[in-house]
Amino acid sequence: MTTIKNSLIFDNSTPEAAAISIARLNEGKNGFDEFSEDMVDSTSLTPDGKYWIVKIGDAGYDNWVVKIDAKTLASTKSRGKDPVNTWRSFDELKAAYIAEIQSTKSNGGVGRPAKVTMDGKEIWKVPVYYYHEYDPKRIEYVYVDIATGKSKNELYSDAFNKISGTNGWLTLKEVDNILIK
Repeated sequence: MTTIKNSLIFDNSTPEAAAISIARLNEGKNGFDEFSEDMVDSTSLTPDGKYWIVKIGDAGYDNWVVKIDAKTLASTKSRGKDPVNTWRSFDELKAAYIAEIQSTKSNGGVGRPAKVTMDGKEIWKVPVYYYHEYDPKRIEYVYVDIATGKSKNELYSDAFNKISGTNGWLTLKEVDNILIK
């Protein structure tokens, strides 16, 4: 069992580091926030080598656990942002993370990604929510193509297109550059 400190980047330099990063990806952007109170306490591989068990401590709460399939990299968690106790693929986690970055104007977070077909390609469609008077309202979708690493924000695509000079499908670096402007 090893204790690992938080990192601001996704680290896949070793299977253990990748498991820790996947556990943190279960919390979306907050999992990589330098000010997050969540901290990876320990990580271990089950004796049969099938699962990584990552224990995360949250200031003021009991530890919670993320279980990662060592072969498929799918994961499930015992607590945290929804959904809990549900297996999610690594691609689904990546799609939700990218959508969360694209949806900087929402205060309600992102919903569960769903696979859809667009222009003959399988991509992820992620709902984004805005809370108004304690009532969540879907305000947009962010589309994510995991194969290319590009995403498209339905609501702000015209503004992004104009600033970036693209067709709306942007890499995370392009999104960052637009958000900095």
